[in-house]
Amino acid sequence: MTVKLYLKKPKRNKQLRKEEVSIIAKFSLGRAFRFEINTGEKIEPAFWNFKQQKAKSTFRRHLELNDSLEDFKREIREEYKKNTATLPEFKKICQSRFKGHPLPQEKKSIFVAFDKFLTAYKSEKDSKTVAKYDTLLLRLTAFDLIYPIDLPTLDFNFYDRFKAWLLAIPNPFYRNYSLYPDSADSRIYNMVPDDKGESVGIFDDNVYSHIIQLKTFLAWSEKRDYRVHSSYKTWEIIRRVHPPVSLTSKELEQLESAVFNSKALEVARDYLVFESRTGQRISDIKRFDLKDLHNDKWTFTPRKGNRFIQKTISVHFKGYCAPALDILQKYNWKMPVISEQKLNDNIKRACKAAGIDSATEIFRWAGNKRIRITGPKYEFISSHIGRKSFITLALQAGLPVEYVMTLTGITEYKTIQHYKGKFEDSAIEKELEKMPVMRKAL
Repeated sequence: MTVKLYLKKPKRNKQLRKEEVSIIAKFSLGRAFRFEINTGEKIEPAFWNFKQQKAKSTFRRHLELNDSLEDFKREIREEYKKNTATLPEFKKICQSRFKGHPLPQEKKSIFVAFDKFLTAYKSEKDSKTVAKYDTLLLRLTAFDLIYPIDLPTLDFNFYDRFKAWLLAIPNPFYRNYSLYPDSADSRIYNMVPDDKGESVGIFDDNVYSHIIQLKTFLAWSEKRDYRVHSSYKTWEIIRRVHPPVSLTSKELEQLESAVFNSKALEVARDYLVFESRTGQRISDIKRFDLKDLHNDKWTFTPRKGNRFIQKTISVHFKGYCAPALDILQKYNWKMPVISEQKLNDNIKRACKAAGIDSATEIFRWAGNKRIRITGPKYEFISSHIGRKSFITLALQAGLPVEYVMTLTGITEYKTIQHYKGKFEDSAIEKELEKMPVMRKAL
């Protein structure tokens, strides 16, 4: 069964017509059964690729038209697959449903392109990255219902409006919280668990993450000959650096010595401890293979998402890292399988049970609002905190930054700065003690 496309009478006196002619779809089931359907689309023959059965790239609407024709052919095939009538009846059904009735042309180029973009990314990127672009598509679709958009219209006016619209979206993590200006500093807003004040919108980090993703999509589209407004290249991106939350050496020991009455909490604790002792990603810890362990040294190729990084890392189970080897032995060299969401939930519960509950505050921005978020420390701990803790504790102990980068597989110094948490007072005081005291004579 095939569906092919051709032009109806594309020539006159052996010359290609100058006017538009109809595009016809021919359904064939071997040689015994064939019929034609008018797609309802037209094109000037000079812009038609007869061999490839599609519009040439020189045709202004070639992307939209070719997508529409592919959808037309697909729907005919699907109709054939689900049809239970006789072939003559199937012909009548198709001609009645499709003849002279083109597929919707109102699907905008931005969404046609985004569908193709997502298809390409699903084969190249990891599921987390694809999920972010899925969310962006949902945002754009919702925005389009209020302020109609398309690729050529994404200018600076769009940028300003879209950014303001994003900032007004309720933050899904703080739906039951309100913002109140701080009594001592009106530039700071405190987040309070009630629904009486100003609602909490999504933070700048999320807003600019969407903008960065949108710029990536627009660059992809432009390279594939979609008409894109060039202003996207100079859209402003604000990147804020937030000091990460990390475990102190005392809290790490506190967590290691905790006794739990739940196997799930014990597993979560062991994952976090392993990460804090080695600086490796949870995804790589899950992939530990005993054949990669030689003389208490684990050498492996790290993986980020579904992509292997082109280098190897060696974890030396010596000194500070040695307790991680005990964890592997505990689980017979294979860490328990657990989803990331469940692991994050259980890590918070384990830290709470271990008494890691010191008062903690972090700051985030939402437009011109600097927002203070406070709570017990365990609320801010997740599966990423172990890697940050390792980096912070290693640097506090005096390990050269080059060594820390080698051990963690980090290649850029600015990344280390992102991961590095706040130094403990005791570590600062220890370093101050090493400095010579220079007293001025009285």
